[in-house]
Amino acid sequence: MRFQYLAITLLACLLVACTTGSSSSIPDRIVAERAGFIPEGIEYDTNNGRFLTGSLADGTIYQISNRGSMTAVITDTALMASVGIEVDEVRNRLLVANSDRDSSTGAAMLGIYDLGSGEQLAIVDLSESIEDPGVEANFFANDVAVSAAGVAFVTDTGMSIIYKVDTYYRASVLIDFGRESGFNLNGIEYNPEGYLIAVSSGTGS
Repeated sequence: MRFQYLAITLLACLLVACTTGSSSSIPDRIVAERAGFIPEGIEYDTNNGRFLTGSLADGTIYQISNRGSMTAVITDTALMASVGIEVDEVRNRLLVANSDRDSSTGAAMLGIYDLGSGEQLAIVDLSESIEDPGVEANFFANDVAVSAAGVAFVTDTGMSIIYKVDTYYRASVLIDFGRESGFNLNGIEYNPEGYLIAVSSGTGS
């Protein structure tokens, strides 16, 4: 519980420090607590002036108010564990890296939702884009980034893969580092210059 409390507090402070202009109405610190809640990704939705975070425990997406209260805004049964999330403000979408911590083979899926209503727009099974994953496949969709053109990129920690999902929600393998590489992909960001920045927790690079 203490870890969960610290995680939300720290991330909220970091995001506030990075915002400009409208940040004057946001407190210096926001503390959000919830029993059984395991936070992972966090985003600031400038379209609606709110923080959003996911839950590894049940996949629910929550809105965090400036006072720290949490309200469920997306409760899709297809979301098993919401890991990284990304706000696509241009297209009014929320992208969610969706995994399954309870399955022996895991899961790698991308959930796409209307940012305003929370309506599901698509659920993409990223693992289906791999021709032969092998009997020891272990999927874990970890983080997601989106380009200016609306193309999504998702890291798979278990398979050492970066998936690409186009605007028609068709998935493909963009880069396969190979599981033997130890390149366990974690966070990912899209740079406006046209390249991706990805973090490997396995190699520390």
